Amino acid sequence: MAINWPNQSPLTIALIDRINLCFLAIFVVEASIKLTGFGLRYFKDTWNKFDFIIVMASISTLVITNISDIKILANITMLLRVLRLGRLFKLFKSLKTL
Repeated sequence: MAINWPNQSPLTIALIDRINLCFLAIFVVEASIKLTGFGLRYFKDTWNKFDFIIVMASISTLVITNISDIKILANITMLLRVLRLGRLFKLFKSLKTL
């Protein structure tokens, strides 16, 4: 998510992309299970809304990256990646001793 540097090897890029896909799949499954279980009540909780937005932004990033090579869209995908870091705020809030 935040591991980009100049002159990355193709192997490193491929590994990071696969790890990203694994985590995205986990978050999509989590959101799907919660949506199925809670129904529309899922959106009453602020953190669920936040998670849903992050998952949708991640999926959008994946789609935009794979269907387009336009430079402006690459910048948009970087912005969407930064939004995913927002999940850390949820973690920090739950760890009061941190």
